[in-house]
Amino acid sequence: MPLALVTAVLEISPEFIIFSTKEEKAIKSMMKLPEITGLYTTNGKWDLAAEITSTSLEGFDRAISALRSINGVLETETSLLLSSRIGE
Repeated sequence: MPLALVTAVLEISPEFIIFSTKEEKAIKSMMKLPEITGLYTTNGKWDLAAEITSTSLEGFDRAISALRSINGVLETETSLLLSSRIGE
């Protein structure tokens, strides 16, 4: 049975609005997580969006826990990507 991928977008509200060096350290820490397959700046309520992909819900949960423990991450919200309406 092939492994299914769990993909989600995790919106991140950082606490580093004033300190840009803290922001860069947090982003570098996020980029070290192998489950993060994309990291995007956004506007609005959330400042960053991380795309997380894992082969299991347990791995997905570990990745979210690791991301939330990064110094500078204040708040997160996770949205699972259930299906694509474009393409396959």
